[in-house]
Amino acid sequence: MTTIKTLYYLPDTWDDFIGVDKAVTHFRNIVRIVRVEQCNLDLSTLLIGPPGTGKTALVRKLAQCLLCTELDSDTLNPCNACDTCENLSYIEGNDDVFTRIDFDESQIDHIFSPIDCTRTDGKALEVRLGELKTSPGIVRLAHLEEVGCLGKNSQDHALLVPMDDRGFIWIGTGMSSQGLSRAFLRRFPVKLRMTLPDRDTLALWLAKRCKERGIKCESFDTLQRLADRSDLRPGYALQVVKCASTFENPVITREMVEEHIFDYGE
Repeated sequence: MTTIKTLYYLPDTWDDFIGVDKAVTHFRNIVRIVRVEQCNLDLSTLLIGPPGTGKTALVRKLAQCLLCTELDSDTLNPCNACDTCENLSYIEGNDDVFTRIDFDESQIDHIFSPIDCTRTDGKALEVRLGELKTSPGIVRLAHLEEVGCLGKNSQDHALLVPMDDRGFIWIGTGMSSQGLSRAFLRRFPVKLRMTLPDRDTLALWLAKRCKERGIKCESFDTLQRLADRSDLRPGYALQVVKCASTFENPVITREMVEEHIFDYGE
């Protein structure tokens, strides 16, 4: 049996995401507003969907774009090569990522602040929020991961005032909006539900990911079976791709697909 926990998979471009077109369009629009138009709008967004559908990857790609020092202003894709882009592929926990962006007439500090709500109780949340300072020269992207784990007191008291600050872009992600108070939900002007790709679309997407990593596959049927076994969730299917990439002669076999034990905590 094989099991492996993968690091964040971040597609190189927005076009490489699968089954989440509405979310990609919205997040690219955020990049355009912040990096190109330099407008100060309420862009807070709530992403809801099951694990493995790309919520975390979308937020990390948004963070890359907002903090990338060599952003392509036409495609709105990050360079994927600067130190900031590389750091955002691997950072875990609640550590901030910071970069200073040069505009024509000013410099703006862009900061990504992840908050893992599964590991943050009420008191720890207040301490963390106290660390998140903003000013006219700062744009801060704050990610509330698994926001449904926050208690009602944290939602309605600790977070409501900070979420009114226009210097923040708040992104909440979670499996469901159940348990979130009405007042808290109103702080997110945009709410998007993640969708799953169909079997063949996911198999084709996996074939492209394998080609990028130099991984062979026994057959397209094998990738279709992987799509089935992963419940059509790209993040789960990538666990097998990651496992195959560790082999001296990387190949995905039907046996590997059938025997893989999926980490459903990702």
